[in-house]
Amino acid sequence: MRTAVVLPIIGATALLAGCGSSGDDDKVQPTTTRPAMTSVQTSAPVAAEPAACYPSHPIDDPELSAFADGLQLPAGVSVVHALTSTESSKPGKVAVHVYLCVPTSRTADALRPIATDIAKALKGTDIGGRTFALYVADKDAAFKDEAKVKDPDFQLHLWNGKPSAKAELSTWQVVTG
Repeated sequence: MRTAVVLPIIGATALLAGCGSSGDDDKVQPTTTRPAMTSVQTSAPVAAEPAACYPSHPIDDPELSAFADGLQLPAGVSVVHALTSTESSKPGKVAVHVYLCVPTSRTADALRPIATDIAKALKGTDIGGRTFALYVADKDAAFKDEAKVKDPDFQLHLWNGKPSAKAELSTWQVVTG
């Protein structure tokens, strides 16, 4: 019985120690939360400390901003930022980067269906017609990739469900996660 009493006390002490201030009051504070992962198995469910998402930032490109605003994303998923980049070997074309908060996952496999929905939505737009590559990332509170996938040959892929949904999911190259 002593072990059962000591472990919660140690856990509570560690939790309280983590609540101290680091003195970095000028840092951007996260606005959206996601459940933290835990490796401790207990007999009763224990609520995990939520991990935070990076706060949303304005999208400078008006066309990309309108596209991101119109995205139909799963419940709880949000766009935290998006931007375009260029490559000198592809004049007139852009790479589209979409940064998300995906509260229910931190893996590339979980990101693939969301990225596929974004690719399908992008394909039929003017900006999609100029896109040579699409990058979709799930960002953490420090704006670091938890998972990231890419389609470096966006123009070569139909993104219309053909030849199959499974084939579309396998199109994504995993960058991280």
